[in-house]
Amino acid sequence: MVPVLGQVQAGGLQAAIEDPQGYVAVEARRVGKLFALRVRGDSMTGAGILAGDLVIVRSQPTAQSGEIVVALVEEEATVKRLRIRKGRVELHPENPDFARIVPGGECTILGRVVEVRRHLD
Repeated sequence: MVPVLGQVQAGGLQAAIEDPQGYVAVEARRVGKLFALRVRGDSMTGAGILAGDLVIVRSQPTAQSGEIVVALVEEEATVKRLRIRKGRVELHPENPDFARIVPGGECTILGRVVEVRRHLD
């Protein structure tokens, strides 16, 4: 069982506020410290991550360029595709209606998305 820690914005940045909402079961084969967040917004639809989905995130401070991450930009969180260009972090949406985020200040990777869950009703 991993904790559902609240919501994460798939769009612009939004204040990161921990709001525990219970637990969700994951497969025992998943290794590392995991947590879950409910997605708000539509910036990741091209990656199959929709508003209302639950993302399972492996807590880790780094990720490879191209991976989907939950990132903290100063005190605001988002879920985006990480791109590292010329040593600079960029957070890219998977929806052309949204702009990429190029953090001017501190950017911390909170973890890498390892699973997406959706309820159809």
